[in-house]
Amino acid sequence: MQVGRYLSGLKKNNRVTLVTTPENRGWVVHDPSLGAGMEDVERLEIRLPFHPQASRLMASHYLKRWMRPDDFSWIVGRASWIVRHLKEPPDIIYSRSLPFSSSLLGKALRQRFCVPWIMHLSDPWLDNPYLHFRGEKDRALEYSCFLEADGISVTTECLLNFYGRKYPEFRKKLFLSPNVMPLNEQVPADEHEGGRNERLTLLYTGALYGSRNPRLLLDVLQEICHENPSLYRNMDLTFVGNISEDIRQMIGNAGLPGVSLPGRKSYAEVLKLQASADVMLSFEPDGKNPLMKCFLPSKILDYIHGGKPFIAITPRGSETWQLCEQGYGWAVVPDDGAGLKKLLSYLATRKFMEGTVVPEKVKDLPARYSVESCVENLERRMKSMVENACSHSSLKG
Repeated sequence: MQVGRYLSGLKKNNRVTLVTTPENRGWVVHDPSLGAGMEDVERLEIRLPFHPQASRLMASHYLKRWMRPDDFSWIVGRASWIVRHLKEPPDIIYSRSLPFSSSLLGKALRQRFCVPWIMHLSDPWLDNPYLHFRGEKDRALEYSCFLEADGISVTTECLLNFYGRKYPEFRKKLFLSPNVMPLNEQVPADEHEGGRNERLTLLYTGALYGSRNPRLLLDVLQEICHENPSLYRNMDLTFVGNISEDIRQMIGNAGLPGVSLPGRKSYAEVLKLQASADVMLSFEPDGKNPLMKCFLPSKILDYIHGGKPFIAITPRGSETWQLCEQGYGWAVVPDDGAGLKKLLSYLATRKFMEGTVVPEKVKDLPARYSVESCVENLERRMKSMVENACSHSSLKG
């Protein structure tokens, strides 16, 4: 989705070729609604030579343990094939990770074309608290990309500061390119006030797995259900998206009535569900790794864009926490069950009494996450890099 928003903006003044992999792998199911605005972007799909579906085999649980840095590492070996099949050489290369193999592919293409390369890291690489990289091999891969890249973009100020400290020699390459919200995208109508009934509707959208789980929320709702059944009957809870089996069992074992798990939905369907919800949800675990606070889930920006307040269970001081402090939602630290219980009780009571939880005056959208301004900043940097590369080339000639 974020790739689409940036490329849709870049293609207005530039010729863009999207080099990508086959769709429909694992949890990822093709969703046409995510490609809105990219229909006329030229695509080059990378495949392995021996069978059209061979790339799916590379995602095998048994094979991925041998692959570095991830199960897309096979795309790097297709660099020469990409060079032969591009209609014309690029002026600049722009890679986006995850997967981190796209960074290695960007490096390989830079070496072949001798043009500037911007490496975008949507998530931290080696130090990612949700992933398990290990050994000198992984360290060498990350460092080689930082060394070769002409520009390195990250999504939050926290990550910008982290990499500036980790690699002070590359600090001048680093810049901010955040996740964006589509300020010109139509928000589904109606339900901006949260529906027409007296029940508080809570909605989570996205994947749930590992430590990113709703344990605290379920525990608190069990307490409310036991201590104040009439209040609990004024709540509905829905989880939309990919949910790992262990978390499905966690939700089922909670034994809470009024909880719905409709499974995966397209982005267009999610927007409609979001329009009829009162409060959106976000779960970010806490931990010793300081990078736990450096993530800003893109769903948060979609919630804000849709005019929906949200409850974020998130570490104190995180990027999401800071948006809550600005008035876009309510932040609760991951071990504050009492605080979450008080908040849910207040919101359910307010919805029953007033029919809404959305304040009369909705805050303006944060301009720093506007797709227009972020694309403009990225495009300006790209043009400067290309001009500098051309200037150096002329001096050599």
